[in-house]
Amino acid sequence: DIDALPMTERNQFPHASSYLGRMHACGHDGHTAMLLAAAKHLATHRNFDGTVYLVFQPAEEGGGGAREMIKDGLFEKFPNR
Repeated sequence: DIDALPMTERNQFPHASSYLGRMHACGHDGHTAMLLAAAKHLATHRNFDGTVYLVFQPAEEGGGGAREMIKDGLFEKFPNR
């Protein structure tokens, strides 16, 4: 996983984290599933012109996320044409 939160899971769900002190307490699992579904749809149908970039943003809760990705050169690596 790229983005579990530093908190203890207090439930017995089958999908609970197996790592003590880490939990998926935000919407990332759903967002990741939606982005992967969009990627699959676009790859299957290809009924568009141009290039599509699908970006997974890690660590936004701690003040990183998009800002750190931009500082690391996201838009230089994947320019918007």
